[in-house]
Amino acid sequence: MTVSARERVAAFWDDHIEEWLSGADPTPPPLLQWFKSYQGVGPGQPTRDGFPEPYHGDLVGRERTPRMVVLGLNPGEFHSEFQSRDGICANEIKQHGSYSKWQTTCPYKRAPWTNAMGGNRYYRARLQFTRNWLQDPTADRRDLLIFESYPWHSKSITHLCGPRRRPSTSSCGSRSRNCPSKRCLPSAVPGTTSLRCSVYRFSTSWAPADPATVRRCQAGLCGRTGCRRASG
Repeated sequence: MTVSARERVAAFWDDHIEEWLSGADPTPPPLLQWFKSYQGVGPGQPTRDGFPEPYHGDLVGRERTPRMVVLGLNPGEFHSEFQSRDGICANEIKQHGSYSKWQTTCPYKRAPWTNAMGGNRYYRARLQFTRNWLQDPTADRRDLLIFESYPWHSKSITHLCGPRRRPSTSSCGSRSRNCPSKRCLPSAVPGTTSLRCSVYRFSTSWAPADPATVRRCQAGLCGRTGCRRASG
């Protein structure tokens, strides 16, 4: 029997969240890298005290295949009374047997969530967008699927989210902080060569062992895109 990509994604998260609800905190390398890809601070600091919520809706089409998929940022603020291991939502997931089955019930647009938190403006806006886009005023929760860019909770987003890059070494030998614009300002100093990043204002100096390398840097021949040589 062929398993669809949606079924594989649903099965992965069902297993992961079931393990989390049992008391573990599984972080295989891909998930750990994903978690570390966002480093918000203050109200934007992410937490694993609540279960991750990678999507909202009927991913595998148990009732009906969704007609609209939208992308969110993350599942929002963590509320321990709902999303902790002994929270209301966590207990509902256990009762339904899996996260994917629980998500078919539109849990954040019904009681007990709405009794405690009020109406869900975020969801209402996206459902209205779905109806407008499909030109179908009867479209309902079964037609909408929301994927989160980052599945862990935080009260707000205070930092860019993306893969963490390792520092790179330029051709002239200086260690940079992987400036994405590649706009560095190398300058020759007696006995050393320095590299000053015009974006991050980061400077470093090194004593080159190879005079030919110094000459290449001074001549702007290191091959770095957009690199300008500065004197001084």
